[in-house]
Amino acid sequence: MRLPGDVEFNPWCLTDPSIRREFGARLHGQEEIAALWDADPAPARTLAIQAEIDAALARGEIDYMPKSDVGRLSGHWNDCPWGSIYFAKADVTIAGVPIRAGRQFCLVVEHRDGEFHRRLVVGGDPHKL
Repeated sequence: MRLPGDVEFNPWCLTDPSIRREFGARLHGQEEIAALWDADPAPARTLAIQAEIDAALARGEIDYMPKSDVGRLSGHWNDCPWGSIYFAKADVTIAGVPIRAGRQFCLVVEHRDGEFHRRLVVGGDPHKL
């Protein structure tokens, strides 16, 4: 696992793949993502949760939200780091939080008003991590 500060660390690893390039090209986006990682008191924990999500995606237990009528993935969180919104295709547990098949969820990592927050939002219900 590459951590912030490592040479090959990708600060955009939490960002929805469909918008990674767009947000990474913006100076404001680059500043926001750098500030987010600087504020994370436990980046290894954040990255471990994302690794659980990536593994569930690879196993086919979850997927990105279905495509909209214009052929784009239909969901990412509105704030930095602009994480993907997923749906569970099977019952799955991420970061100790059970997610039932058919539910939408997102890993929300944010730095606001001097405080860092990490939570899994499942069907609108936040679970602090």
